Amino acid sequence: MKPLRLRCPAKLNLFLEILGRRPDGYHELSSVMVPVDVYDTLELSPARRFSIEVDGPPLPGMNTVEKAWRAVAKRRKIPPVRVRLEKGIPAGSGTGGGSSDAAAMIAALDVMFDLGLDRHEVAAEIGSDVNFFLERGPALCTGRGENVAPVPSGPPLFGVLYWPGFSLSTAA
Repeated sequence: MKPLRLRCPAKLNLFLEILGRRPDGYHELSSVMVPVDVYDTLELSPARRFSIEVDGPPLPGMNTVEKAWRAVAKRRKIPPVRVRLEKGIPAGSGTGGGSSDAAAMIAALDVMFDLGLDRHEVAAEIGSDVNFFLERGPALCTGRGENVAPVPSGPPLFGVLYWPGFSLSTAA
């Protein structure tokens, strides 16, 4: 296996409507999301055991990349990999960095090891926005975000993303 390097884009919600709380504790929502040109970079290489190195501020809890590896490993027998994650998307910025990283990990493992995964099933287990990042284009996202319907691209949009230097909890 040769090392694999992937760019993981951030996203922007062009609109987000909260439709109510679901019995599972999540919110029912409707949102149009688009990928934007701000990226994390994920690099995978062969290893004796799974490991992840994050180039950026430490992330609380288990990284979504590790969650993705574990979710794939419980479905298929896969060899361990060493992962290097370069953070370009601020954690807690609401732009989906962790979800994008997880989607890239699922897709990379599926391709590298020819697994034939149902990527969307794996993604839905990890987080609400992960399915969006498997599509790689504008989409209408519903449910808790896991239902993704691609929409046609419109004219180029320009915007400014500003991160104030502190994180916000999506759950809070």
